[in-house]
Amino acid sequence: MAEVVLDGKAVHSEVDVHRALAQQLEFGEFYGSNLSALRDRLLTDTPRPVRIVWLGSGRSRERLGEPLFSSIVAVFEEAAQQDLDFGWADRFEFELR
Repeated sequence: MAEVVLDGKAVHSEVDVHRALAQQLEFGEFYGSNLSALRDRLLTDTPRPVRIVWLGSGRSRERLGEPLFSSIVAVFEEAAQQDLDFGWADRFEFELR
């Protein structure tokens, strides 16, 4: 399983989240770097299995603010739920630490 690590120490803005995910998940130069683009990529064409581990997520929540942090996590939750609903053995997973 591919594991992607978001380091909360390095997350100061939404741009930092998108940059880290785009680099590690190889989204390419045309990635839109917004929540809609993240949703599209995670739900449609990110190879499975993959797990995102967000280290220092509490710190990121403080820096990003609750609404934005919750919106990012909601995208992760949607991708994870979609894979469960489809009954896929190889799925998207995430963990907040």
